[in-house]
Amino acid sequence: PLVLSMLGSGLYSRVNSPPLPTLAEHVKQGRAALLVFDKPGVKGANEDGSVDFDAEVFATYTPQDLIDCAEGALSWAIEQPQVKARGHIVQGHSEGAMVAALWSQQHVEGLDRIASVVLSDTPVKGLAAAMAFQGETSVDAQMASIREAANKDLRGFLKEGPGMGPATFDAWMERGSMEDALLALVGARVPLLVQHGTGDASVPVADVTAWMSELQAPWVSVELFDAGHGGSLSSMTSWSVWV
Repeated sequence: PLVLSMLGSGLYSRVNSPPLPTLAEHVKQGRAALLVFDKPGVKGANEDGSVDFDAEVFATYTPQDLIDCAEGALSWAIEQPQVKARGHIVQGHSEGAMVAALWSQQHVEGLDRIASVVLSDTPVKGLAAAMAFQGETSVDAQMASIREAANKDLRGFLKEGPGMGPATFDAWMERGSMEDALLALVGARVPLLVQHGTGDASVPVADVTAWMSELQAPWVSVELFDAGHGGSLSSMTSWSVWV
């Protein structure tokens, strides 16, 4: 099967995506293929290892662009002669988990291609709730600081900042909670594994556990790790079952 990986916030591409150690072992042994797409504006790596990117493109893409990239990548891959048409896995981390949920909501008719979905460190209540959880100042103050930094030095902000451009920030803030998209995914009855680090300082695990406690869906599982944000990517014990 293919594992379509939707990456979290950051200047990520096919050549510098975060490691998924357990999944990498499945790929190495030929049991799965990893499908990762470049984020808009990210071109790859320079000779010195730094990220090569177009600041204007990265700053202006929106979540819908990521959803369209994901669908385009999956549709292209399925057309390849060595790839079967169904039985694939969608994996999303943090912002990528939000993208995966929205992609599923928009492509319900195409979910027959998907065997399971794995979401890690998911901002169930949306970006604003995650920022409120993280920040010592109000969300409005944080957004003002973000806009000021982006206006002062866009390229530097994108390299050193929180990993998304102003257009993406605004779109996620306007979007609000992700619960409707997640419930649509649950309603499609696709096996869903929700993972989260109990020490996550970026996205509150309490939002995930509260949301999961309200579900009565045997095809949805939760797996908590003694880890911080992104720690579950290195602790995917369930991949041996799901791949």
